[in-house]
Order: sequence, then structure tokens, then C-alpha cells
Amino acid sequence: MANQPVDELFDPLLNLEESFYKEGYKQGYDDGLIQGEIEGRRFGLENAYQRFRDVGVISGRCLLWRTLLSSSTANSDAVPAKAEKQLAKLESLLAQVPMENSEGDDFDTLWLKIKNKVKVVSALVGEGGRGLVGVDGEEDADGEIESGERDLKRKIAAAQEEGGLDF
Repeated sequence: MANQPVDELFDPLLNLEESFYKEGYKQGYDDGLIQGEIEGRRFGLENAYQRFRDVGVISGRCLLWRTLLSSSTANSDAVPAKAEKQLAKLESLLAQVPMENSEGDDFDTLWLKIKNKVKVVSALVGEGGRGLVGVDGEEDADGEIESGERDLKRKIAAAQEEGGLDF
């Protein structure tokens, strides 16, 4: 040790900050690889849940509207043909929703078409175009999806009293 120049003795001390920086960067990078994958999966699950919950709500409304339109056939001679046609288009759009994650799918464009079609169908079946109230997670103080769901519940109850709902 006595033969080493003074500069070589102090090199490890002079490079101490850089060595700690490199060690910390490597540890952070390794932890980031693990945590990044976990956070990515969690984010993906949350987004998928939100998207497909809304798809499920609209699918349920389609079933209800289909039943209401078929029960109105039994009650009256005039079947809203335009509502039937628009409902069929909405159901075909819902069938196009991709169930796997691939880069070629343009979910946002399809979702916009679905939301617009829901507005049209809800207006035609007598909900006044409020078919989207409650979709995208809008909830009131009761924790219940806003007035759109309450209106649907009222219609279901009225149709059940008439004996028109057979799910």
C-alpha cells in the first residue's frame, strides 16, 4: 500500500457519489421492472372493468328494450319498427366489441357509436334520449345509477304487472 500513489488511494472516495448513484439506479431499475408490471396489470384490470361494466349495462338495457318492444306488440297493433331496427343495429355494435386486447382494435370509435345508438334507441322507446344516464359511472347520492335506472325499474315493474316480461 505504501507503493501506491496518493491519487489511487483517494479514487474510491472521490468516486463514491457516482458508485452510489449507479448502485441506486440499478436497484431502482430492478424494482421498477417488477412494480411496473404489477401496476400495469392493475391499471388494465380497472380500465377493463369500467369499460365492460358499461357494455354490460347497455346489453341489459337492450334485453329490456327488446322485451318491452315485444310486449308492446301484444298490447298494440303499431310496433315501432324504427325502434326495432335501431335496437338491432345497437345489438350488432355490441357484438363487435373486442373481448381481447389487440393494437388493431379501435375501441373508442366503436364505443362512441354505441353510446350514440343508445341515445337513439332510448329516445325511440320513450325514455326521452336519457339512455346514457348512469353509463360511465355517474351515480347519485343513493349509490344507484341516476334517473335512467329508476325509470327502467319503473318500466320493468309496470311490464311485470301486465305479465309481459319473461326473462
